[in-house]
Amino acid sequence: MSKIRLNEPKRIGEILDLTFQITKKHFSSLFLILFVFMGPVFLIQALTQLMSGRNFFRDLAEGENWIDQMIKTYDQTANQTAVTVETSFVEGFGGLFVGLLSLIFYPIASAAIFVLIKRLKDNESYTVGSVIKTAFSRFWPILWSSLLFGLIAFAIIFIPLMVVLTGALVTSMVNPITSIAFILLFLIGGFIGIGLLLTRWGFYLPAVLFDRVAPGLGKSWALTEKRTWKYFWIYIVLGLIMFVFNLAFDVPASFLGVSVLYTIIMNFVALITTLFFTVGHAVMYFDAEVRNTAGDLKGLIDDYQKTDS
Repeated sequence: MSKIRLNEPKRIGEILDLTFQITKKHFSSLFLILFVFMGPVFLIQALTQLMSGRNFFRDLAEGENWIDQMIKTYDQTANQTAVTVETSFVEGFGGLFVGLLSLIFYPIASAAIFVLIKRLKDNESYTVGSVIKTAFSRFWPILWSSLLFGLIAFAIIFIPLMVVLTGALVTSMVNPITSIAFILLFLIGGFIGIGLLLTRWGFYLPAVLFDRVAPGLGKSWALTEKRTWKYFWIYIVLGLIMFVFNLAFDVPASFLGVSVLYTIIMNFVALITTLFFTVGHAVMYFDAEVRNTAGDLKGLIDDYQKTDS
């Protein structure tokens, strides 16, 4: 097994390059980890959609052309008639259940990927089963820490948004131009400010997993000190790559309408983009770790000892 060079600090380009390398070389194992957790969730979602009356292969309303069909399809989906209340309830309940399962399983799946990459970092062998088992050993701390992080993220996004929208509504009665400018400034400033804040707490999961501290927010805050902007920009780049990749599949798949097959295709695309983002997240974490601990020195000593022997 060739050693993955995660024992020394890296620049932004090197982090992105290593993310692509790991994703490509270990794609099958990484994908299997996510599929083990999310595959059953996707199956439940597909079954509830079929039970609610959606067609499997193609589900578009009648119209003069494809654009007209798409508009009418989503309009009908948003405005269900009384005749379809029962089937809408089935799909709605199924969607709620799927969301709950995703909330529980996704953090554990991410933790398993972190474990796999740490095994690569330490030049150790691994199996998909072993990394999943290790992740599950911290199931409850990871779960409640993830819920806490989600609540904090919701609060720092929702509360300021409500305040600004209220202020914009009041100012729009006096000067609409000022109101628009006010909203634009908030969107830009809020995106940067909230993004930087969430970046400071973004390594909570590996902190809970490896350092056995929960919720891990303090540890993450220390790891990202003086490097917040660097990791923030990497998150943006990873997000843009995910968006473009998703769009490349979403546009042609949209010809299927709101069919079950469309949902399945986009779910698998989401697995791939999630895999890529999580690998990038892990590479960033180990970059932060070696900058804040003696991990890089230890790695050099280990390499020297192996070479000397």
